[in-house]
Amino acid sequence: MKKFLRTLAVVFILAILGYLSFGIYTKSRKKAEVSARISTLSPFSFNSIDGRKITNKHISGKPLWLVFFDTNCEYCRMETENILKAGEWKDIQIWLVSAEPLDSLSAFAAKYRLNSLPHVQVLNDTHHAAFLTFNVTSFPASFLYDSNGTLIKQYKGVVKVETVLKDYAGTML
Repeated sequence: MKKFLRTLAVVFILAILGYLSFGIYTKSRKKAEVSARISTLSPFSFNSIDGRKITNKHISGKPLWLVFFDTNCEYCRMETENILKAGEWKDIQIWLVSAEPLDSLSAFAAKYRLNSLPHVQVLNDTHHAAFLTFNVTSFPASFLYDSNGTLIKQYKGVVKVETVLKDYAGTML
């Protein structure tokens, strides 16, 4: 009986280790797939708050800071306030993207006067690209792309504007 229990314990431990190893392998493979997928800006489609369809073809040859957010997220509101404090962003386009309904996004844009900033667009993610393409699991999450659509840096959480500008400037050397 002791031999049977010992064998059962060994089999159980091996099964647990196999399960955990498979989980680690699967997660690392998914992370590598996401990294490869977001390394260059792939085709996407969002809706502007005024009803226009916005695609990657609307990037005006300038770098793009793509920020995925939620209007009810305190950290996302902090990120928006940081963007406003930075003043004029002459060289970088900022697209704030959320899967929330257009009326919520319109109210958010009006509250922060984002409509008056020519370099900022508030967009609706109806196809859930944040989750499916960029694997966003928490807000805010943002991605800085150069004018050729190559990923410069990925950020999780609130990021200082100075950091984004420094990362962008580092690619200009």
